[in-house]
Amino acid sequence: GCRWGSDLKPGLTAFVLFKNGEDILRRFFESVRPWTDEIVAVDTGATDGCRQIAESYGARIFDLEFPGAFDAAYNFCIEKVETEWTLYLDSDEWLPEESGPMLRAAIEKEDAFAYHLIRRDLDGKGGFTEMRMLRLWRTHPDMRLVGVIHSQFPDEVLNRSKGNRKILDSEIRFLHDGFAGPPQPEKIRRNI
Repeated sequence: GCRWGSDLKPGLTAFVLFKNGEDILRRFFESVRPWTDEIVAVDTGATDGCRQIAESYGARIFDLEFPGAFDAAYNFCIEKVETEWTLYLDSDEWLPEESGPMLRAAIEKEDAFAYHLIRRDLDGKGGFTEMRMLRLWRTHPDMRLVGVIHSQFPDEVLNRSKGNRKILDSEIRFLHDGFAGPPQPEKIRRNI
């Protein structure tokens, strides 16, 4: 079951799904560890040193056979969160240092329910594009993602969950370089 309301601990949990890719996973942990109270890391079948990296950063580690859909996998992660706030980043995303203090300030706002953060997609040639995405929210049993590949929260879920609180735009950025380089056949096949 899901812990929420008075059962939740104060603070912020980041969750991440990982399989392989030690360098990017280490970068993720380095960037979030100073600013989060807990990290939930879900291993979908790593065969390299990723699990040891997650352990070395004190993550709470769970095993999941990839269910074939990203929303189901992310929701498995979300259900493991025990703190009042949840931050969702993928393993190829990370927080620049200046975002940490902004993140901690954001979760102190009593009237805030959730925030759109700004994802900066780096193209590998020094350029980037940016888009706003809802990635930080108050842990709530109705907050579950929908969408096999590009998962998001349906409006009705947000409206039901937030009560009288607000969904706000923030200037908190996180970086992403999973698009850099040529498309990976494995990723394309998986998305098909």
